[in-house]
Amino acid sequence: MGGNGEEESGMAKENHTTKNEFILTGFTDHPELKTMLFLVFFATYLITMVGNLSLVILISKEHRLHTPIVETADCFLLAAMAYDRYVAICNPLQYHTMMSKKLCIQMTTGAYTAGNLHSTIHTLLC
Repeated sequence: MGGNGEEESGMAKENHTTKNEFILTGFTDHPELKTMLFLVFFATYLITMVGNLSLVILISKEHRLHTPIVETADCFLLAAMAYDRYVAICNPLQYHTMMSKKLCIQMTTGAYTAGNLHSTIHTLLC
């Protein structure tokens, strides 16, 4: 009688149920919409594939596109600008203390440094 109720009743301590498949039921139960949804998703897929293949062909044909450009720096700058707007919206009364001119210069310098470092790494590895 020293055990717990699960051991006495013969129940397992763990669930050992395994499933190796799943059933995708779809977006709708209306059969008349299934064809339209298939066409919409198929068209989206085709447009995406044509766009991606066009980019691959363009990059392979245009030799100026074989070297990295400074788009990474732009992404880091957009992140810094997003952080600036986040602070301005969420903490408007503390904006001037949190976002000093020194911090803005540091974020801008960091964005350009990271962007140039990223481009340099890709250039050296190619």
